[in-house]
Amino acid sequence: MSKGVSYQAEDNHLRSRVLRYHEASRLGLPFRDHNKTDFSEDLTHLPSRAVDMTIAQNEDGEYSSYFSIGFEVEKNSFHRSAIKEYALFSHFEYDSSCGVEAVTNILPLVGASTWRNKVLNMFSEAKRVIEDEYSPSDTSCGGHITLSCKGLSGEELCDKVRPFAGIIYALYKYRLRNSYCYGNLMMSSSSNFLEWDGHTSSSKYHVCKVNDNTIEFRLPSRVKSVEDMNLRYRLMYELVNYAVNHPNGTYASFIKRIRPILVHMYKGDTAKVDEVVTLSKAFRKMLLSGKINADVRTWVDKWGRLTSCYTESLRREFLR
Repeated sequence: MSKGVSYQAEDNHLRSRVLRYHEASRLGLPFRDHNKTDFSEDLTHLPSRAVDMTIAQNEDGEYSSYFSIGFEVEKNSFHRSAIKEYALFSHFEYDSSCGVEAVTNILPLVGASTWRNKVLNMFSEAKRVIEDEYSPSDTSCGGHITLSCKGLSGEELCDKVRPFAGIIYALYKYRLRNSYCYGNLMMSSSSNFLEWDGHTSSSKYHVCKVNDNTIEFRLPSRVKSVEDMNLRYRLMYELVNYAVNHPNGTYASFIKRIRPILVHMYKGDTAKVDEVVTLSKAFRKMLLSGKINADVRTWVDKWGRLTSCYTESLRREFLR
């Protein structure tokens, strides 16, 4: 990794201590934008078609990825040796729901390449923050993921991703019962979604929070290892790339692309992967129709409070 862009800490003491909740914004501590490189070497191993569809080059020769990603890594506590400045993290802060969290800088979201390897290497360098072995987490912790695409607003990106987001719901279905991430159940891109949608009219605690130029999936569960981060990065690249560059692609083709990632996530348990994929199709039907079906009801409306949003057949069955 001696050639191309090199991600280093910048010797900023504010990035090496745990700040109060949202103190970083009050202090004017900016996110570092790692989503650019001056070196074509960083695109090595990235197929030319992928370069054309996911990489931009300005008149000065600087490359940037169309897609960007950011992670929040929530933990109960950080290992005493973990608190220092990293190229990966913008800052650390206390979190009211879990304990503490580490928030990454803006990262390029790219296909398999030298550039991607450098991003994954930053994950490895921060293992004492990410790995539960050092910095423990529990089910009160989450793993929010923020995504963006150059040239698209948050609303536009949400609309493109929604038809393929059923897999995110299926992977993290238990979190759909968490009050911090069950709003806007149908992933509406409009701020005027119905207040029944996800039990709350909160503008923050959404399955997928839509911002001006980003979307934030609050649904993912806690990050327990560097491998978790790697697999989520790979999954989100396939999700955004397929949603943006293959808008007429089928869900079956998308699942075929991500199946190897899912197999890794479930440690080779293909039966479990099949189960998750099947459930993802039911969530996809819900997202496309705006109606809760029988296969997802237990995850999104265990107590029967959203009957007005059921499919006709489910409403008849439930009210029988």
